[in-house]
Amino acid sequence: MNSCHAERSEASTMARGHREVSRSAQNDLRFAPGCLLVALFWLCGVPEEAAGAEQTPQRWPMPSTPALDLFSDDILFYKSFDDDSAIADMAAGEARPLKVNGKVRLKPGLWGQAILFGDSEGAELEYAMAGNMPVPRPGSLAFWLCPAGWKRAPDEPSIYFFHAFGTGVMCLQRQGELGGGRRRHNCFIFTCHGLPGIPNVLASTAGDATKTWRNGDWHLVVITWRPSLLEAHLDGEALPSITLKRPIKPEEFATGRFRIGVLKGEPTLIDDFAIFRRPLSAAEVKALWCAARSEHNAPHGWR
Repeated sequence: MNSCHAERSEASTMARGHREVSRSAQNDLRFAPGCLLVALFWLCGVPEEAAGAEQTPQRWPMPSTPALDLFSDDILFYKSFDDDSAIADMAAGEARPLKVNGKVRLKPGLWGQAILFGDSEGAELEYAMAGNMPVPRPGSLAFWLCPAGWKRAPDEPSIYFFHAFGTGVMCLQRQGELGGGRRRHNCFIFTCHGLPGIPNVLASTAGDATKTWRNGDWHLVVITWRPSLLEAHLDGEALPSITLKRPIKPEEFATGRFRIGVLKGEPTLIDDFAIFRRPLSAAEVKALWCAARSEHNAPHGWR
């Protein structure tokens, strides 16, 4: 059995315990207009003559990404970017964005469309964290990323893909020049900073790993947070994890917001963005990567 098949089988077994679960009122999802009919059926219930019969567990529509079918019952927030609306496809919290900077621009993605940002084009989208990304309660976030015009110049700028703002900041970036001629390693970083009593920390690839990324290639990005631990995976492989000096407190991100994309930096695509109500295991991350490689019909390549 090859490694991808083994990881996918293990992840399917692990995810089975999280599927076919009845939804409680506190976990009800808010759907985009296209899902309104399903939501109305849930609200109205079954016909009166069937009220006494045993009912099957409520289930939500599957994401468009075949790989995410493995974990669909664990999604708190999902944005497919298959249309130019900024409203989330699925959201346990508020689906409408708090702010849209720029104009949503779409390009062909792994499945359907992907959102473009960078070089002052495209848009950055901000959403409320409440219900959608309840840090520090353990969870994971996954999306697909594709360089769409990285120039590889000596003064290559930093590119920020994701921010979560609260008392402090959690963010994902490809580092570039610091300014004033100062240079840093060209690397991918998941970092948390600005929290009292927690020194600035980062989990990153080593050296210039992202320099091997080609325009048009897709990469899987997964980050996981726990109160005292930050983890990250690229293309199914774990990066160094970071143990924080103290746990993140619930109130430090309770009224926060998160941002997808940024107007500055070089052109980049993001597709199928999902936030999960629990941490994905290493086996599940690997299965997500392997499933996409075997099932996608992307117009672009892989690393």
